[in-house]
Amino acid sequence: MTNSPAASAITARRTIVAANAHAARRLRLQMARSGQRGTQVLLFEQLAARLAGGFSQLADQESLLRTIRTCLPSLAIGELEAIRDLPGTPGALLATIGKCWLAGYNLQASACSSPRIAALAVVDAALRANLPRSMLAPPDLAATAHARVALAPVLLGSVTLMELAELDVCWRPLLLALAELTPVRWCAGRNALPEWLTGSAVESVQASARVPQRQLISAARAAHEALEALRWARSLMASGQVQASEIAIASVNTGDYDDALQALSQDSGLSLHFAHGRPVAATREGQRVAALADVLLNGPTRRRLRRCNLAALPKGWARALPPRLTLHSARSWNRALAKLTAADWPEGSDGTAALKGLIELLLAGPAAAETVGETLLCGRELAIWRRALLAGPAQALLETIAGMRQDDGLDSCVHVCWMPAALLATAPRPHVWLLGMNAGAWPRQSPEDVLLPAHIVPARMLEPVSLADADRQAYAAISSACSELVCSFSRCDAAGRHATASALLRGQGTVEHREWNAPALHAVSEADRLFGCLAEFGATPQAVAAQQVWRDWHGGGITRHDGLIRAGHPAMQGLIARVHSASSLKALLRNPIAYLWKYGMKWQAPDADDELLELDAMQFGKLVHAISQEALEQLEAGVSYARSSSAQRHSALQQALAAVASRWEAAEALPPAALWQQTLAMAGVAALSTLEFGHGSLPGGKSYAEVGFGGAKSGAASAPWDVNTPVQIPGTDLMIKGVIDRLDIAADGRVAVVRDYKTGKRSVSATAMLAGGAELQRCLYACAVHALLNQVEEVSASLFYTHDQLDVPLPTPEAAMDKLCTALLAASRSFLNGNALPGPDAGDAFDDYALLLPANHEYLLRKQAGVQAMLGDAAAIWELQ
Repeated sequence: MTNSPAASAITARRTIVAANAHAARRLRLQMARSGQRGTQVLLFEQLAARLAGGFSQLADQESLLRTIRTCLPSLAIGELEAIRDLPGTPGALLATIGKCWLAGYNLQASACSSPRIAALAVVDAALRANLPRSMLAPPDLAATAHARVALAPVLLGSVTLMELAELDVCWRPLLLALAELTPVRWCAGRNALPEWLTGSAVESVQASARVPQRQLISAARAAHEALEALRWARSLMASGQVQASEIAIASVNTGDYDDALQALSQDSGLSLHFAHGRPVAATREGQRVAALADVLLNGPTRRRLRRCNLAALPKGWARALPPRLTLHSARSWNRALAKLTAADWPEGSDGTAALKGLIELLLAGPAAAETVGETLLCGRELAIWRRALLAGPAQALLETIAGMRQDDGLDSCVHVCWMPAALLATAPRPHVWLLGMNAGAWPRQSPEDVLLPAHIVPARMLEPVSLADADRQAYAAISSACSELVCSFSRCDAAGRHATASALLRGQGTVEHREWNAPALHAVSEADRLFGCLAEFGATPQAVAAQQVWRDWHGGGITRHDGLIRAGHPAMQGLIARVHSASSLKALLRNPIAYLWKYGMKWQAPDADDELLELDAMQFGKLVHAISQEALEQLEAGVSYARSSSAQRHSALQQALAAVASRWEAAEALPPAALWQQTLAMAGVAALSTLEFGHGSLPGGKSYAEVGFGGAKSGAASAPWDVNTPVQIPGTDLMIKGVIDRLDIAADGRVAVVRDYKTGKRSVSATAMLAGGAELQRCLYACAVHALLNQVEEVSASLFYTHDQLDVPLPTPEAAMDKLCTALLAASRSFLNGNALPGPDAGDAFDDYALLLPANHEYLLRKQAGVQAMLGDAAAIWELQ
């Protein structure tokens, strides 16, 4: 029987055990290329499952997590009851129990030694009992395989373990039993032979160590290390002597280099295989899933929903919602959705119901994470979402997704590999670059187990080979297996602190110090090549322009980079011919370049999309104006403001507060409820001061609020003129428009009082007329009243500061108007000549366009004299009071 062909075939069967999936793939390729048949390449846990039979397999991480989440709520876990409901408890329990399984530590047998171990033993027993029938924990799989070890000669044949540095304790009895029945060979490669193999029937083989050509490199930081490594890899392939499959880049801290290597590989076009997987968040699907997680955890806002780009969002949803309303909470969404009608939707498509259903689902938060994923995602995005929910709690979705990885689709056997050092030690390559060989980073220190610290179970029992020892062994195995070894370390860490080389590099050779800005001997990309060829790069249009900008910024002369434009440009002419406001004329006088950016290029600061804690100064001023207008118009519609009593004014104010609050809550961005009520109270006080001040100064007169002129729209109930009548500044071609906060006209129509409310701090002195061009409203509004009301003989214009209840009138309106006309004529001529230069308002605390100016804070000081000389008469107003 033993001499039959079938028996010979069985005897010839051979099994090779690889250290990991990466090594297994490499071994299978070698078998295929050499034409070897009858050889199976397995991981050791797969070998155990083959022996165990009955479709047995090692329980995977997803099944373990799913099982522990299912059974944990019903378990009495004693000392661990306090952390039962914490989001990270299932993962922490599984990590500790998994460590015990692999280390061969029997929780059931040691349960009586500590309440903590007893609690973990309960979870351990429940977890094993509730796993799917085909899935076994490592100790159970090892025990089942051990019971059927007699079948090993038939099922496995001879067994060879390739390039393993160590074997977990739970599998060792099975391996020793196998060696008694079938030939078992441990081919350690350049790894050290484990001590526990001494005296066993396992044949141990260790390859002789090689002496590699070493090179030690000191780089500026981690990104510089990654750049130098890819330059090295490309230079090897460009030589034609080295294949990509013979090159490896490795580190024990791959996360520190993943982003840099991914960006560099894309820029260079170099196919770099991430053996440990690329970050899921770097893919399009991962980004969309992360965006949905952001919406679910932090609440839906316009910006987050746009970034998420859900297919379930009805078409035109962003245009249907009120444009200024900040949507950040259930209260704000409910308020907006309650007022949404079919007429609000563009193109007649009513998506109100669909939008309401989607927002209600998203507002449910992390509790609805599973439903949200199943409802809104599909395909790979849904698969990523399910994995993330299984790997961690819904509350930590963003962190979980950021740590997830997936295969990049590249073949590890034909591409340059970027991998953990432990992986490279089991599948060595001739040409190796080791990154991150800094003190404290290689070797690493083993962290203490969070649930079984050393005072309960000694660390050596749970981790027979410490992390530091494993890192040392990996370095030794790699360095003794390759023909070329480059080790690099950073001179500073991620926080900018000084860093030194690892102790493993002591006595290994001379360190080559490389600078970040040094030209490359072999470039990794076109940009890198140009960086090394400064003469060639300096001739490119981009470099020529950059050098010219640098010189222009740092010189005192005024150039086109400071705002000079060709004279008579049509855009400049159109900007002067437009209908102006007080704000635009102020910008023209005091900051021409910002005037061009704002009114010519239409550059505007984006609206805030997050929850406000308070209204900004402009919005608070608008609120005060709205309340004051509402109250004044109510009084004028009744007894009239001039004849009203104090009680009537207080009553009108309270009604105005309620009406304005209702309108703002439906259409404006507001702070939280408590802060909003406090803001309303403050605005009410300010609005009351506008009603009380000056009351009775024009008996029998008529009062108007928010009166528009020159075509400005204000929404006032009435106006003493046609608001669309054009208004021209005397002596100029400039047309103006605006809204007068308060206009009082005497009964005989000969006297008018113009007031502009200011809710901030006082900024204009009592003697100032134009304040260097910063205060134009009194002068322009008085001009508009004279132009539109022919019967008016006297116009008094003032600024009223509500906080101080202080009125600041314009001292000499005629003189102020003459000076303003002169300044505006000079400024408009200068602007038409192409002088869009920064003025005194450039770069100050209230300049929205300071970000567009050079970051050098000395820039404006350096250019100040040149700007004044270039503007000439247009700059004279800056010195006027």
